[in-house]
Amino acid sequence: MQEKNRVARTPKPMLAFVGLLFLAALGYFGYAVVNSYRAQARVADTFLPVEATVVSSDVRSSSSGSRNAPRVYAVQIEYRYTVDGQVYRSHRYAYTSQGFQDYDEAKNVVDRHPAGAGFTAYYDPASPADAVIDRTPPRRPPAVMVLPFVLLGLAGLVMLVYGLRGSPAS
Repeated sequence: MQEKNRVARTPKPMLAFVGLLFLAALGYFGYAVVNSYRAQARVADTFLPVEATVVSSDVRSSSSGSRNAPRVYAVQIEYRYTVDGQVYRSHRYAYTSQGFQDYDEAKNVVDRHPAGAGFTAYYDPASPADAVIDRTPPRRPPAVMVLPFVLLGLAGLVMLVYGLRGSPAS
């Protein structure tokens, strides 16, 4: 009988450990999402326009390696621009861009930026080497983006508390 109680309690420390790892991972990803949102919002508010010239442009595809994983299409646009007589190069499209799920969308962006074409980029006046092509403000408010992390974090917290809670003495 005593052996049975010991076996029943064995998973609780593991559950607490898994819950703690879960919370740590969610904290990291939640921070990354909020930080990305804030960076793009700062770009929309503070970056200044500058004339730029496309050096090269292409669409690159990638996937996570899983057979069922969707392909992601990233725009690779290298451009140069001049601020206060200093020439800079950048390839950043936007701070929050994770790529496109649709090849045609990515191709459309690249087609609008062929090599040699001029366009307006946006640079950080505090750090002119930092520039983007798209400074559109983020569409989703941070609360909507973070809500799934909060809910999953609560699940991890429940696992942690349940795992640390001792079973009542028999």
